[in-house]
Amino acid sequence: MTDSAPTELELPSSAKPTAAIAQANDARPSVDRRLSLSALGVSLTALILSQFHPLYTYLDKPKMSASIASNAIIYHGFGNLGMNLFVQIRNQGKAAGTVTRVELFLERIGDTNYRRRLPGQSYFVKPSTLSPGQSAVQVPMSYIPVAPDGSWENFINFYAAIPKEAQNRISELGPAIQVQIQGQFVQNPPARTQYRVDLALQSELDSFVAKNLAGFSVGDYYLLVMFWDDKSEKPAISQLFGFSVYEADMKSLASITEQYKSGIGIVFPPPQQAGFQATLHALQDEQVTARLRKEAESL
Repeated sequence: MTDSAPTELELPSSAKPTAAIAQANDARPSVDRRLSLSALGVSLTALILSQFHPLYTYLDKPKMSASIASNAIIYHGFGNLGMNLFVQIRNQGKAAGTVTRVELFLERIGDTNYRRRLPGQSYFVKPSTLSPGQSAVQVPMSYIPVAPDGSWENFINFYAAIPKEAQNRISELGPAIQVQIQGQFVQNPPARTQYRVDLALQSELDSFVAKNLAGFSVGDYYLLVMFWDDKSEKPAISQLFGFSVYEADMKSLASITEQYKSGIGIVFPPPQQAGFQATLHALQDEQVTARLRKEAESL
């Protein structure tokens, strides 16, 4: 009997590492790294998104509307017509809105030769009480931001820019009135109502004011109020009104010129309310509104 050759000890097949197991062990670090990087990416994305407003604020739009008080004050400055309106702008949307411009377009009914475009120039909030001689502070018009579900309301002054030639003339008339009134005060300080410039200066003032105010007289008028936002070149909101001017109203405008002759509004503070009050009536006429918008663009 011969001895058989020694054989190697063989493990059971279940105890041998298979190629799949070996590959899985090799791949585990790569999978772990990918999972870690994915978690890091999610965290960074969440951190970045947390710095932004909620998504609906980008998808939603402002929903702007405007209300105009029915009482308007009409006045003039050396014949340059102006209007003061109480305006409320509301935003019922969930995104912020911006009004970039507010303007009036004025046309005399039956006389299309009289048209005026009056931009919003300044606004003020009148305090509940004012000391004697104190005037409310006016703020130059600028962009009007309106928060979501918010509103903006103020008195706005509307008037056209004064041409350079007229500005030069005002810069001559104003100081001339001031010199004469102050001269009377130095000589004999009477009651303020007794101050008066001479007849020559009165005549110059009357002529200048009448020239600037020419065309505005007794009659009925259209008034188109237009609002622009930061999304459009054309008015986003247009509202049409009508109002009337009477003889008594023209006398109220004439009284402003008379006050200049006594130094009021030049040397002395003007009264709290100069001019007259007109009642605005809302009109629903799309054809007239469209026509006036077109006419306003042509000026």
